[in-house]
Amino acid sequence: EFVSSAREWLGTPFVKGQRCLGVGMDCALPLVVLDQFISDVCLDSEDLRAMHQYSRNSLHDLMVSCCTDGRELVEIFNAADMLPGDLMSMAFDRVSLIPQHAAIFTDIGIIHCMENTGVVEHDFNFNWVKKVARMYRNPIVSD
Repeated sequence: EFVSSAREWLGTPFVKGQRCLGVGMDCALPLVVLDQFISDVCLDSEDLRAMHQYSRNSLHDLMVSCCTDGRELVEIFNAADMLPGDLMSMAFDRVSLIPQHAAIFTDIGIIHCMENTGVVEHDFNFNWVKKVARMYRNPIVSD
């Protein structure tokens, strides 16, 4: 059900700071979908403001706080243990390993939003696996 909610965003274009289905979204998509999906585990107004203002270099702090701060998410340490609905942060800079991107794991691969594609779902191949910095599960949303 959580993955189905994320799939509703497919085709939404990339617009940094936008949070409107069909109009625009950015790589904070997994956090927005999580917020919309779980009524009792939601981002507060400060988190939502931060999601509008993040830079690629500060997404790390937002991801860590949104994925661990009282939201009952637990870190997963083995990619083989991933289940549909799990969240992941990704680092494009493999030297610093600072997460700059986020995605939702699905039965097909991953759902995420990129500048050149908007919201897409595609396979989770080696090029994406090697970018994973952290993986999280919320028992409430795992499909």
